[in-house]
Amino acid sequence: MAHRLRVSDRAVREIGEAYEWYEEQLHGLGAEFIDALDAQFQLITQTPLLFSELLPNGSLRVKWLDKESLEERHHVLPLQP
Repeated sequence: MAHRLRVSDRAVREIGEAYEWYEEQLHGLGAEFIDALDAQFQLITQTPLLFSELLPNGSLRVKWLDKESLEERHHVLPLQP
């Protein structure tokens, strides 16, 4: 069962800024960024429990490894079935 992913207003702004930055580096790179981000969002919505923890309040804690610092990071996402 796929879930809906809610993206905060702040995240939407930051995604837009990242898109613009990539486009300034190379035309079309912003679109590649959006495509890669969309693929990750789809993976999260289709398999939300992969590398995650369902919290008692119904939110989902998603974990990942920061490639630069090699530190474990996490973000809590409210789920909407």
